[in-house]
Amino acid sequence: ALIKPLGPTKQFYDEYVGTDYDVSSTVWIATANDISKIPDYIQNRFDKIIYISDYSVEEKVAIAKHYTIPAILDDNGIEKDCITFTDKALRTIASEYCFDAGVRDMKGNVEDLICKVVSGWSRKILGNPFEIDENFVKDNLVCSQGVKKGRRIGFTA
Repeated sequence: ALIKPLGPTKQFYDEYVGTDYDVSSTVWIATANDISKIPDYIQNRFDKIIYISDYSVEEKVAIAKHYTIPAILDDNGIEKDCITFTDKALRTIASEYCFDAGVRDMKGNVEDLICKVVSGWSRKILGNPFEIDENFVKDNLVCSQGVKKGRRIGFTA
């Protein structure tokens, strides 16, 4: 689909209207998570390819600390001082349990841990306030192979 509009003729044929369109003044923007899956003959038709690196562990920790955790706590009506994360816990989550380039995995893991704390509160097995540390992370998150690491506190909605 991209060969003709990005090629030297800069034409795009619309099958529904039945006509060619001149797209020579069009700026084409495409995104990809894995450029190796895009054939070279397509890549060669783009004027520029800009590579944006993945977030580092420290960047993921900063995003979680300043945006993700406060937003999750606020969305769930939990006061910010009731559940806190140690820096080491956040680094452990980012380095051992996040496998995406962005912060989706980080957010999901933080949500899971907060749910486990709330479940622990409801069963009166965890104190309030509660600090999530590295041990709590390792005991309650699932590693990349889907195998449980340590014991887990169950959560029911």
